[in-house]
Amino acid sequence: MIPIYDDINYMSDGLSRLRFSNGSGLRSVVNSFIADPPHAPVTTLTAMMGFWLLGPEPIAAYIANSWVVLLFLVFLTWMSRPIGNTLDRALFIATFLFVPVVQAMVMEFRPDLPAGLIVGIALYTICTIDLRQATRARLFGLAALFVAATITKPTAFILVMPALVGALLLVAVRSIIIDREHTRSNLAKIAQIFGAYILLMLPVSLIWGAPTYRYVYDALFTYADVWRSSGDIQFHLLYNSTGIGGQVALGRFLRNGLALICVDAVIWAVRRQSRTRGVIEYYLLVAGLYLALAISGEKTLYQGSFFYIPFVIAFAAASVRILVFVKDILGLKWLARASLICVAAFYVYKLPLASYYYGADPDAFKLPPMINRVTTQIGEVSLANADNATCSDRPLVVVFTDALPIPTELVKFEAAKIGIPIAIAPAFMSRDLDEMKRFAERGDIVLIADPSRPSPSRWLPGLAYNQDLFAYLKSWQGAERFNIAGDNGKPIWMIVNPRCVPPSRTGN
Repeated sequence: MIPIYDDINYMSDGLSRLRFSNGSGLRSVVNSFIADPPHAPVTTLTAMMGFWLLGPEPIAAYIANSWVVLLFLVFLTWMSRPIGNTLDRALFIATFLFVPVVQAMVMEFRPDLPAGLIVGIALYTICTIDLRQATRARLFGLAALFVAATITKPTAFILVMPALVGALLLVAVRSIIIDREHTRSNLAKIAQIFGAYILLMLPVSLIWGAPTYRYVYDALFTYADVWRSSGDIQFHLLYNSTGIGGQVALGRFLRNGLALICVDAVIWAVRRQSRTRGVIEYYLLVAGLYLALAISGEKTLYQGSFFYIPFVIAFAAASVRILVFVKDILGLKWLARASLICVAAFYVYKLPLASYYYGADPDAFKLPPMINRVTTQIGEVSLANADNATCSDRPLVVVFTDALPIPTELVKFEAAKIGIPIAIAPAFMSRDLDEMKRFAERGDIVLIADPSRPSPSRWLPGLAYNQDLFAYLKSWQGAERFNIAGDNGKPIWMIVNPRCVPPSRTGN
């Protein structure tokens, strides 16, 4: 299945940098990141690594993306140490491979899932740290982990940074209340973590600060009406739990996790010896992430990863402590193992071994022929433009008047595979007809659906002007027009701007 939606955006970015960055070696990658900071640097690097090792096909990026689930498994391996027995730990880890959001870590090529994972690891690590035993190296390592949590998806900083700072504050409060004897030294170490975090973020801010600000401003203000999810208060409050987001990403594991977390909290409250450091603090932070996402006007499964994955970590942590309580405190080792075996066997028998957030589009088979026609014409226009010096020294500009059914970045990705750099002009985000006309006039190629063809993305502001723009484009003298769809008598037109192509090529 051809990847669409945002998966292909990051693949396209990675392949374009790999193919067209100036210079060679690692320096060319660094220079491209500085000159044109990627929206999600870690995901772009993952795509680049996959294409470099395995070739420029989407499957290469998905294989490279397996580092995310491997990191999750390594973290669970570390977390499960108190369980002791190797078999019990293996069974424990295996059960979490059936959580839909964990399976999506490989199946969905997006920065939200690795970012949610690293945020969860960072929050759990700082909440459970023993500051009295923490060395400077470990404090610096925590600061670096905070930076990784922030930079994996820079535009999520408005959620991630408050969560990280909140974790430090909760640890500080715990130190003041519980560990008064070492409060001063503990607060000094917390200050060191925060100071190192700020220091390490300075160069990151210099590179990503401006584009991140523009993106967030556009999402929150300029195009807030485009990205806001419709729904009442109940829809927004419950989306990531019992709503569609929670049902798809967590499923039955939501109620299972909540049950074990509540049991763990009761044990923590009534048994002083079981008050493991950081338990309540981490649970509070996960609840805070849920509330922050509930307040957000935009609701997506991907954005919800900043709650889903920290919640799964909380679920895993509660499971470990309950297993330890059953085995070591109650002395029922057989019961702990029997429970693990039964749960693992039930999951293997009953639950999907792999799952996707979204199923296949029934019209997906129509996309490859259309993309092939578009890519072929891009190649011909690029070849024709080679005779015009003013047009051959820059990438072709392809103007899109709709985001679907032909994904913008998929065209860029396929063009990069054949060695042709193109620039995408998203006219569908325009607020008026004149702006759309300016997009078209600056483009080399315009893709526009026939007015008789309904759009699958009618919420985009520019779609309201497509019929008038189509009439305007029909008046272009000497412009070539190609029907790249042609199904059911409702074509999608590819119109070649004659400003660069020599007269011998233009015709109708």
